[in-house]
Amino acid sequence: MNEDLRLAILRYLSGFASYTLSVSMLHRALVASREFHVTADQVMANAEWLRDTGLADIEDLGRGKFNVIALPAGREVAAGLATRRGVTPYDPSQG
Repeated sequence: MNEDLRLAILRYLSGFASYTLSVSMLHRALVASREFHVTADQVMANAEWLRDTGLADIEDLGRGKFNVIALPAGREVAAGLATRRGVTPYDPSQG
């Protein structure tokens, strides 16, 4: 499940011109998709994993608020142009 969640995070981030969303917005989007039943803490933990592997960055906004930013390598994984162990490969034919 973490592999699917990581891909979903990267795909959501890649859908925005700034490649950035807050953890709370990511959490709401993932839950609203009805594909993921996750907590905000799980979203943050997977965002940290993405940061640690060079696919994303995390911006501390203070007061417990964080933005997650897709880095170029993460955008390539989100588009299916690259793969990374620990992230489900994106198949553009699957939508």
